[in-house]
Amino acid sequence: MEFLKHNYEKVILSVVLLGLAVAALLLLTSVDTEKRALEEIESGITATKPKELKLVDLSTNEMALQRLQKPASLHLVGEHNL
Repeated sequence: MEFLKHNYEKVILSVVLLGLAVAALLLLTSVDTEKRALEEIESGITATKPKELKLVDLSTNEMALQRLQKPASLHLVGEHNL
């Protein structure tokens, strides 16, 4: 009992350090399992072929470009209807 009275701080410190070491080991194993799971997911994604894209209807854009190439003429001289 005398040993605990004089060295209780060291005993508590030893228990805490042991707990930290166990937590570090558990982290290492959990990181390894997560890494494996992510690699499996990645291999599943890269193995699938993507779908072909559908052709996009650009007729409205082409008509807008044609209208821009032939601008409307403005008559600024002459009779105004105000």
